[in-house]
Amino acid sequence: MRSLEDIQENFKRGIIDLVILTLLEKEDMYPYQINQELQSRTKGVLTFYLSSLYTPIRRMLQNGEISERKVSAGERRYRNYYHMEENGRQYLAQLRREYANMMEGMALLNQDREESK
Repeated sequence: MRSLEDIQENFKRGIIDLVILTLLEKEDMYPYQINQELQSRTKGVLTFYLSSLYTPIRRMLQNGEISERKVSAGERRYRNYYHMEENGRQYLAQLRREYANMMEGMALLNQDREESK
């Protein structure tokens, strides 16, 4: 039997773009801030390892869905803030539609399961 952690990680991989873009929708953020805001807003239900944010961020940068800007964070230190671009808004809308479709499909599937008992 698979561990709960394996199951959670599998679901997280499927929603990480949705999570990042949802948080960037309101304000520009740097990865640590994204992670902290996610934990705060979901009351710890959704958590990601900070390192797991970098690959999707890099992919979305390459696709023009987000952009980055460096901001000084002290002597010789910079933070990369990420900003959602118009392509990112369109992608987020698609992700939300698909997420809603998946949830509807699962609700129907579970409804059929309950009715057959």
